[in-house]
Amino acid sequence: MDRFRVVMFPVITGATGAERIYDGYPDIALEMIDHRTFDGRIQLVEYRPRVLEHPSLDPTA
Repeated sequence: MDRFRVVMFPVITGATGAERIYDGYPDIALEMIDHRTFDGRIQLVEYRPRVLEHPSLDPTA
């Protein structure tokens, strides 16, 4: 293996998720507001939550 790629799509599915971990919560989109890499290996990613009024299946929403 010469490359390992990780893709994240950060959304908290409270109202519409199939496996609802946050049952009773609304669906929340997460906007990345900061990121840092430590020692070239460890990453810190910070998100700002935004409640979705009408949950969308569009990943760009």
